[in-house]
Amino acid sequence: MFIYKLDSQISNSFKAQAKIAKEAPYYQKLLKDIDPEDINDATTLTRIPFTDSRKLAENPYSFVPPLSQDKIEIVCSTTGYSGNPKYVFFTRRDLADQRRQAKFLLGALIRKKDKAIWGGVLGPQMGGTYIVNACAGLCPSLPISAYRISEIMSLLKKLDFNVLGLPFPFLLKLRQECENNNIDPKSFGLEKIIAGGLPLSARTEKTIEESFGAKVYDVYAMSEVGIIALKGECQKGYHLLSSNFVLPEIINKDNKTARQGELVLTYFNREGTQIIRYKTGDLVNLVNEDCFCKVNTPKIKLLGRSDDLLLIGYTNLLWDERLDAAIMGSGVKDYRVEVTRDKNGYDALTFYSLGKTNKENLVAAIKNINDDLHRQINNGLVKLGIVNVDKFKPALIGVKNKKVFDRRHKEES
Repeated sequence: MFIYKLDSQISNSFKAQAKIAKEAPYYQKLLKDIDPEDINDATTLTRIPFTDSRKLAENPYSFVPPLSQDKIEIVCSTTGYSGNPKYVFFTRRDLADQRRQAKFLLGALIRKKDKAIWGGVLGPQMGGTYIVNACAGLCPSLPISAYRISEIMSLLKKLDFNVLGLPFPFLLKLRQECENNNIDPKSFGLEKIIAGGLPLSARTEKTIEESFGAKVYDVYAMSEVGIIALKGECQKGYHLLSSNFVLPEIINKDNKTARQGELVLTYFNREGTQIIRYKTGDLVNLVNEDCFCKVNTPKIKLLGRSDDLLLIGYTNLLWDERLDAAIMGSGVKDYRVEVTRDKNGYDALTFYSLGKTNKENLVAAIKNINDDLHRQINNGLVKLGIVNVDKFKPALIGVKNKKVFDRRHKEES
């Protein structure tokens, strides 16, 4: 189902975007039998085929109209499926629109008089960079690499920042660093924490709020599109961007409209990479409860993934044949993996291995497939454990070809 009513404003926005998209090689083929001027209602709009991150990863340049190529300001790269990068291109106008989107969702929370540190997984072509820069325009801000935890702690201690934006695993790391240095996180005087990286459970949010003495607001974002939604004051769901920016829809496994299913996005006002009916892979349902939030757009609840993609820490990881072969090649006879959260809130991978497994070989195998996950393990953002067993416990067998069991939602529900 289309979450917003398809009025004339949305129809005109979609027509305008489809005209731009049709100049891009990928959409020239996809829309060859569709005239953008004929897109007037749900029936004509749903004639446009879906696309997804696999297509974007195969040929990212084909998603960019030729006339926009000379206007590209930055190129964002994300590891995506099993480390295969997805490159997304942004013009100056696109980046300005990212700032407007950040202001729409966060503007009611963050005032011009606030002072913020925005930490992200920064660096050339990293998706966190442009998202952080978009948020940094809301108030006097310091963008910084989230990996510089000791420096962030020092800055919070010495200066009067009252807003902190960090991906969720780094908030846990900061809390741990404070504990190691006998510093009370409440002494920083933070009022608001903007968390990202993965949906937070109520238990995890409460733990972070109690540790820092600040309110946590959870941001839902993707590197290839930017900020999508914000869990606001009501905490009943994630408020979506307005229809001035995006047209969200929900489809079931048969690609039919539904109230619960996979989230699909079309972004307006895009000059660079075109995002038209883009399947996110995220499962959501529509929340109808009224609330008191200043952002009064429709709300969604995040339910999980439509595929085998796991969000571990801040890393997307598809447990496919390639990763399985690398692990088996490290000397493992057979294995199962449980994904849990430890008592401190960190994601934890526990490998149950038949026979004896060498941890160094296993870590090397992970590094060859996904360097981001390896980096998180080395930095303590993801915990890795190995349990050698003679046979698998019943909870790890019985599902054909299934080797990975995500227990996090069950634990925190």
